[in-house]
Amino acid sequence: LHDALPIWAEREPETIVLEITERESIADQQRLRLVLASYREHGFQFALDDIGEGHSTLELLAAAVPEFVKVAKSITQACDERGARAVIEATVAYARSSGSTVIAEGIEDEETADRLIALGVTAGQGYWLGRPREMAVDHEARGEATA
Repeated sequence: LHDALPIWAEREPETIVLEITERESIADQQRLRLVLASYREHGFQFALDDIGEGHSTLELLAAAVPEFVKVAKSITQACDERGARAVIEATVAYARSSGSTVIAEGIEDEETADRLIALGVTAGQGYWLGRPREMAVDHEARGEATA
């Protein structure tokens, strides 16, 4: 997969960010460290998704040390509340210490964006910033069948 993914994506590994999601708990933290180290040796980077929800725990942050930390939409959209604000501030502090970049998910308006910037968040996702769009992919160049 180290070699196949960049070919399939038509990208250099250094431009590919693999996302670790919160859908399932990762019991073997040592195995996770080894797998991530192997991919990083090839240039891949990692994002830990939905910090503040599900299984995206502090233990996982410590084990993965992701290049990108994505704050869950539910936390982002409550950034004017004390608890959510504290989570964002702690995440920004972690990012500064570890060299990660914080990405706030679910930015739907300018007011939220301004609050997040004031809290130290430097990157974001959400409809206010831009709608998702399809990537142009040359399926023939990849040797894939087209309909």
